Amino acid sequence: MKKAKTTWQNNEVRKLCELIELTVGRKMMTPKDFEFLSNTIMQRLHMSVSPTTLKRLWGYVRENVCTRFTTLSILSRFVGYHDWDHLCSALFASGEEPDEQLIMTRCVCSQQLRTGQMLEISWGNSCCVVRYLGDYMYEVIRSSNTILMPADTFQCSYFFSNAPVYVYHLVHENNVTAGYVAGRRGGVQIRILE
Repeated sequence: MKKAKTTWQNNEVRKLCELIELTVGRKMMTPKDFEFLSNTIMQRLHMSVSPTTLKRLWGYVRENVCTRFTTLSILSRFVGYHDWDHLCSALFASGEEPDEQLIMTRCVCSQQLRTGQMLEISWGNSCCVVRYLGDYMYEVIRSSNTILMPADTFQCSYFFSNAPVYVYHLVHENNVTAGYVAGRRGGVQIRILE
């Protein structure tokens, strides 16, 4: 049975952990995070990976135990690969992380909002409040530490927490631009204001 023991494989295990954190939209730092991940894997794949196994994989618990190929394959499937070998092959071929990934984080879909509903979008030390106008169109109501200004308008289909926001048809100071991106380094946080 294959094990994650070599340095080469340990680098892939580290990359797998990063992909999982991106997929679920949170860092694995506390026992509750590992319980959350274990439950999410069970809900999505109907396969069990214990919180203790996940803690060992992340180095949260130090034990001299090799992770089983089966466990690595389950986790690889969780981020969209057939098995552990498939993920390792993709990482080796690309020299970096894959160009695609599944997103399992909070999402606000414009189609599900009511006209007039407000969103708070924050990233780093920047923040803006926008009002949904319908047809994917938003108007900036308040902003701080950002290029966006009150009365600017833009279109956006989806807002994902912990991911950058890409908007299009931005009208900024009466000039139409192709687009704008916020939260490129660490993603954004989204809150629906009632």
